[in-house]
Amino acid sequence: MDNNYNGQNNGYSGGYTYSAYQNGDTGISYTPRQVTQKKEKSNVPVALIAVICVATVLLSGIMGFGGAYLANRFSPATKAQQTVQNDARTVEDPAVIYKTVEVQTEGGSTGGETGLTYSQVVELVKDSVVEITTEQAVQSAWIQYVQKGAGSGVIISEDGYVITNAHVITGDSTALADNITVRLTDSTEYKAKVVGYDSDADIAILKIDATGLTAAVMGNSDNLIVGEEVIAVGNPLGTLGGTVTNGIISATERRISVEGNMMTLLQTSAQISPGNSGGGLFNMKGELIGIVNAKPLASGVEGIGFAIPVKDAVSISEQLLEYGYVRGKPDIGVGFETVSSTYMSFFYNIKPGVYVSSLVKGYNDDVLKTGDRVVAVNEKTVSSGSDITNLVKESSVGDVIKFQVERDGRILSVDVTVYEAVPNPDSDISFNENNN
Repeated sequence: MDNNYNGQNNGYSGGYTYSAYQNGDTGISYTPRQVTQKKEKSNVPVALIAVICVATVLLSGIMGFGGAYLANRFSPATKAQQTVQNDARTVEDPAVIYKTVEVQTEGGSTGGETGLTYSQVVELVKDSVVEITTEQAVQSAWIQYVQKGAGSGVIISEDGYVITNAHVITGDSTALADNITVRLTDSTEYKAKVVGYDSDADIAILKIDATGLTAAVMGNSDNLIVGEEVIAVGNPLGTLGGTVTNGIISATERRISVEGNMMTLLQTSAQISPGNSGGGLFNMKGELIGIVNAKPLASGVEGIGFAIPVKDAVSISEQLLEYGYVRGKPDIGVGFETVSSTYMSFFYNIKPGVYVSSLVKGYNDDVLKTGDRVVAVNEKTVSSGSDITNLVKESSVGDVIKFQVERDGRILSVDVTVYEAVPNPDSDISFNENNN
C-alpha cells in the first residue's frame, strides 16, 4: 500500500517535522542467588584444600573461555552474523562528484569502525551545509506581495555548486523564486543562480560566485542498513542554520507519494523541522547519503522523515550540471485538471472527471483538445491527473499511449505520443555549466 505525504510551507519552502528516539541498554545486571550448603568435616589439611580449589577454579576458567571462544568462532550462526556485520560495514569508494574533505578515523566510539564521535562528524560536515532564503513576487486578485521562503542546501564543489530540493526554490508554484540567497556558516551571503532543477526528482542545482568552499563527500546510499546511525544538518525554521539532529536509518527503500509524485526514499528518525528541506543526511563517516525532502502530514506523527538517496541525487545532479535538465524523461505536453465537485456538476453541467486543461504546441495538440474529458489511458480508468502522470512516467520516449476521451458527447480513441521532456529554452535556467 502506498502512503501519501505532502510538503507544507508555513512560510518556508518545504516545512518538515520529525522526531528521533534512541534506545540504549538499561545497564542493569543480575547476579544469581547463591545457595550455601552445610559441609561435613574432612581430615584433609586446610592448606591443601585451598591449593586444590584455586587450581580447579583457574583450570575451569581457562577451559570455559577456550570452549566459548571455539564455539563462537566456528558456530555457523555466529559465523553468519560476523559475515553480515562485515558486509554491512564494507563501503565502496564513494561516488564523489568533486574531491572534497578527507574523512578522519581516530577517536571516539560512536561511529563504529570509523571511530568518529558525533562531534567529529559534525566538524567534518558543518561547513558543507548552507542556509537558503527565497523571495517571490505574488500577484493575487487584490494585491501584490512578496512571499518569502527558507530551506537548506549542501555544497557539492569547492567552486560554488550547491544541491537542494526543487521545491525550496519554487515553493507552492512551479515558477522559480525571483531572488535566491545562499548563506554560508561564516555568515557570508551570495546571490544564487539556478543551473537546473527537476521537480519530479525534487532536486535543484544552484551556483554561487565563490571558491575554496568545503564540499560534502558523497557516500554510497546502496550500502546503508536499517539501524545505521545518521545525523541531519540543516536550517530549521529558517533561522537556526547549522542545527544538528541524530537518528537512525528506519528504511532504505520506502515507496511513497509526495504531492502526487511517486518516489523511493530513505526513511530516517532524525528530527527534521520546517526549513530543513534540501539539507544533508550524513553517515558516521561524514559522508552525504541523502537530501532531506519530505514528511508525513498526519498530526502527532514523530520520528518519521524522508530523504532522497544520494545515489539518485548524484545521478540527477550530473545531468543538471551537464545539460541543465534530466534527459530521456517522458512527456506528452498535456496539463490536466480534476473535477470532482458536485457544485461544478450542478451549476455548470460539468461531469466529474479528468479534463485536458492545457496543451504544449507540437506535443499532441493535433490529437487532443482542451476540454476533452479523459475516460481511460491504455484501457485503465483514471480518476485524477496524477493517475495519468504516473502512467506517462512508466513509458519511454517514442511510445504511443492510447487515450479514450469524451468530446462533444462522443467517445473517441486517440494515439498520444511520448516525447522527451525539455525545459523552456526561454527560461533563465542555464543549459550548460560553462554558461554560468
